[in-house]
Amino acid sequence: MKLKYFTPEDFKKTKSSVRRPTFTITKNALLVLNKELVAQLKVVEGDTVILGQDEKLQKDWFIGKSEVGFKLKKTTGDALGFSCKEFAELLRGQFPKIPPPIRVPVSPHQTENEGNIIYALLTKAND
Repeated sequence: MKLKYFTPEDFKKTKSSVRRPTFTITKNALLVLNKELVAQLKVVEGDTVILGQDEKLQKDWFIGKSEVGFKLKKTTGDALGFSCKEFAELLRGQFPKIPPPIRVPVSPHQTENEGNIIYALLTKAND
């Protein structure tokens, strides 16, 4: 028998480890863009973001900077977010087995839809 042994050192994070852009839905209906997602979307406090759902593939969601949408406010650190109870409940419905906070990774690859540059929320990562 040949075993591969693990120690705690095998799992220590280094300072160079890169955090992924993430969209979080909190239990208090706060929707938060982490620092990496803020940078990816090139948004600042006061900007607005729009979220869209694919009408055919309803588990597919997208986020992007927009002229209209949810106005971003400072949350903690370099994160930005917005509150909308009804929208938070709609999104939480996509993840019925996961208790909040629900962290959804966001694709680093942009796409264009109806003139908007958008990024996919990787909802399947939470299945």
